[in-house]
Amino acid sequence: MTKTTATSKIRWHKHQIIRCGKRYFIEVPSFWSDTAAKILGEKYARKLNSNKYETSLKEMAERLIDSWVCWGLISRQLSKEEVKDFSETLFYHLVFQMASPNSPQWFNTGVYLKTKIKGAPQGHFYFNEKKKKVLESKNSFERPQPHACFIQSVDDQLLGDRGIMRLWEKEARLFKFGSGSGTNFSNLREKGAPLSTGGESAGVMAFLKVGDQAAGAIKSGGSNRRAAKMVVLDIDHPEIEEFILWKAFEEVKVQMLLSGQEEAQAHNPDLFSYIKKMDTSFEGEAYRTVSGQNSNNSISISKKFIKALNSKSRFSLLSRVDKKVVKKISAESLWHKISLAAWTCADPGLFFFDNINEWHTCQKDGNIRSSNPCAEYLFLDDTACNLASLNLANFLEISEKGAAPYFKLGEFISAIDVWIKVLDISVSMAQFPSSEMALRSYQYRTLGLGICNLGGFLMSQGIAYESEMGRSFAALIASLLTAQSYKSSALLALKLGPYPRFRENRQNHLRVLKNHYRSMGKLARKKLGDFEGLTVRPLDFNLTILPQVLVDYTHELWEEAILLATKFGLRNAQVTAIAPTGTIGLLMDCDVTGIEPDFSLVKFKTMVGAGNITIVNQSVSRGLKVLGYKDTQITEINNYILKKNTVVGAPYLAPKDYQVFDGAMAPENFPARAVSPDGHLLMVAAMQPFISGGISKTINLPKDTTVEEISEIYLKAFRMMIKCIAVYRNGCKLSQPLNVASNQQFLSGQNCLECSI
Repeated sequence: MTKTTATSKIRWHKHQIIRCGKRYFIEVPSFWSDTAAKILGEKYARKLNSNKYETSLKEMAERLIDSWVCWGLISRQLSKEEVKDFSETLFYHLVFQMASPNSPQWFNTGVYLKTKIKGAPQGHFYFNEKKKKVLESKNSFERPQPHACFIQSVDDQLLGDRGIMRLWEKEARLFKFGSGSGTNFSNLREKGAPLSTGGESAGVMAFLKVGDQAAGAIKSGGSNRRAAKMVVLDIDHPEIEEFILWKAFEEVKVQMLLSGQEEAQAHNPDLFSYIKKMDTSFEGEAYRTVSGQNSNNSISISKKFIKALNSKSRFSLLSRVDKKVVKKISAESLWHKISLAAWTCADPGLFFFDNINEWHTCQKDGNIRSSNPCAEYLFLDDTACNLASLNLANFLEISEKGAAPYFKLGEFISAIDVWIKVLDISVSMAQFPSSEMALRSYQYRTLGLGICNLGGFLMSQGIAYESEMGRSFAALIASLLTAQSYKSSALLALKLGPYPRFRENRQNHLRVLKNHYRSMGKLARKKLGDFEGLTVRPLDFNLTILPQVLVDYTHELWEEAILLATKFGLRNAQVTAIAPTGTIGLLMDCDVTGIEPDFSLVKFKTMVGAGNITIVNQSVSRGLKVLGYKDTQITEINNYILKKNTVVGAPYLAPKDYQVFDGAMAPENFPARAVSPDGHLLMVAAMQPFISGGISKTINLPKDTTVEEISEIYLKAFRMMIKCIAVYRNGCKLSQPLNVASNQQFLSGQNCLECSI
């Protein structure tokens, strides 16, 4: 069946949504959930005129695709002969929830072409590829902002193009159109340092609090999504101790506010008659009262600090004015504060500076110092990345008779190729919040194609997330993804030329490309020699337990990619990144977001009209069937899971199969049944050597995890060649996005920022 025929036979249903207090209907395929329909209608449907919003997935998919085709033809990334197949393939992927671009594409792409909406210039810039220069946008809508991920620089000055106050303005431009921003603030001089005009600096923490409040006032993409930002500080900055403990102190403030609420109410009952009970959700008054709640905070950790930690020596904090030592502090003491703060409130996360930069494709042009809010985009300052994710579970051919699912390799490879083209076209059509970013995005053309629903993909095949097979399969999928992405990038370079800074970075980029392939194991290293330029070696995974046809194909793909890149160069300085896929994961009806294990086997589903039902994840039944259970047994097991939210003790289910259904958090009555911290770490370590950028992944921890255990987890992450790490201890904050009780899963605010993806 062709893609055109498949989409023409779809039954379409209308789902009711509420937008701006008014009732609308959104038309989606009948197999889409009500949740996916709500995401589409309430977040992504664009206003066509003063009274009308888009009302169908067909309208919205055509808006996106028509825009990609238009810009693809203008920039010569597409030929007229390619348009039909390109359009039909993308429509098929969007309709059947096989792939999705990041949220800013849904927000912004094609709006001008469809509505001819105009807006006054707002300080955006774009690179005109014909004139080979940066121009200012004359209309704030004519060129979209399709990129989700931005890294911006800031200099140690109050005003000016790269000044602190200008950064808040540039962040506002990004947040308005649904994107996120990250910055390393280590250039800013420390509190008390002398100013050239006299007086003393207020310090980096004073300005971070201003930026935090500015971000908190903005809703991302004009919807109810929160603005998202990443704040990074180097470990040797003089204000690092205050930065480490910042959000931990603020969490304690919230707890103090709430613990004293009843006493305050008794003291002044008349006033409290006008005040509702304080809202403790992440969007509520309690968290709005304290600072630091609008960013993810991370510390950039160097090899030098790790060496001081291992030798139990003192570590120097350096002035940003003259690089002289301001203070020497015990490395162990500093490390303990990091672990204690993360135990208290899940911040700060860690950037392992050397692990990141040893895999940096463009080392000639400077170091990677920061990331986007969710840490999947790791590249040079003043650059941007647009993302798309492939829903792995929908590349499985599921047999109704219980045979093992078949991985549709051909469709997966084809999807990678078409989405690399989409993302590269999106670079050409985009506008940016500064002229420097418009230029550098053109110079590097970084992309972030990723995968999601890994937990559902493995569970549907009866494979445990925390198993050698699970890690090996995930590593191979990541290897396939990046190998084909680089092959597609090299073929684009043959047609259109490599990214402008490729020549200067050619040797290093090819070194990184070969290190990706060397991570495939001994056979690859026998062909290419050992790893080049790495302090920490990636972990090996077991190829012998995987289907040999997939392994052989992946080897051949890497050899092709390296050969083509050597001969023609590469169109893109980076090609892959693993995003958390929160919103678009729901849009694609993923059982699991990103590369996480499932959080809960039970989900709530909102029915059309009114009411909710509780359902068991689709992946559970698929996995049970593959493991050999009969339909009647599967029904009874599912009924048990609905009541208990666990497989432990389920009728007919063998204890040896429990591990297939382990999730990120254990139900309270069965604390042993959850993916261990090492299980999370090893999954990231298996995939990271094959991913150009970072992997957005939270290491979920049980409530009784100790500070010392978090310290060891952070050290293990460094030793496993993981680039970035973040942890979340269950219940450490008064408000968190998901909770698992013995019989339910429910939402209660947010513990971390929603990434603009």
